[in-house]
Amino acid sequence: DVCSSDLAGDGFITMLSTISGTGNIVNNSTGYLFLAGNNSFTGALTLNAGLTQVTGTGQNALGSASAGTTINEGATLNFRFFGNDEGCDPVTIAEPFTLAGDGAGNAPYNNLNNYSIGADCFDGPSREAVDITLSGAISLTADTKVDPTRSFKITGPLAGNFSIGVAQGQAGNLVVASSANTSKTPNGTYQADAVTSTISNSSPEEDIDIRYHETIVINGVRKIIDVFTGGILKGTGTVGTVSVRNGGKIAQA
Repeated sequence: DVCSSDLAGDGFITMLSTISGTGNIVNNSTGYLFLAGNNSFTGALTLNAGLTQVTGTGQNALGSASAGTTINEGATLNFRFFGNDEGCDPVTIAEPFTLAGDGAGNAPYNNLNNYSIGADCFDGPSREAVDITLSGAISLTADTKVDPTRSFKITGPLAGNFSIGVAQGQAGNLVVASSANTSKTPNGTYQADAVTSTISNSSPEEDIDIRYHETIVINGVRKIIDVFTGGILKGTGTVGTVSVRNGGKIAQA
């Protein structure tokens, strides 16, 4: 049982057992928190930092939906579901959320975890897309980005004088089909904005990921460039190793 718990540090915190009770859980850790139990605690879950990954049991790991989950600026919540060779079935999550900004890893040219909330399907060898529906109420207290991977649909009430969109470099569609939408993002379908960046300085030990709808022009020196689906590499610079995923491109400057 949990009365209340404040988590801190910068390492790995794994909670596999069932968490029950009436207390709140606050994650201040800048590392990784893994929640995998079939939890029933009725207090609020507040994420202030780091990556919190929910695995296996889906939304049950967040406890009872009565108090909801708050994801503040600098924190990321990712749902990881497990499937087979055909992927994962669509998932509906009824948890109420308060979303207050972008995620834990919003660093230039390395946009891993640059979103507030996301989901994926893990079939063993790779991370795959999954269709997610958020049916609970969502309150926006700051402009917020999400990672759809394939389709991220909001059907419950969406409130707050702020916008919600797809994080830079993240693939998939955000579908806003809210039953009561008072946010700055009208009902509709959204993707990540296309961006072009030019890097002219040299940093021979630095690696760069180029992701969906990103074009990066390299005119300096870099160690490794990884071009993901929907990414484009251009430039006249020098790169030690270039890896191009399916759907990535190398184009003329």
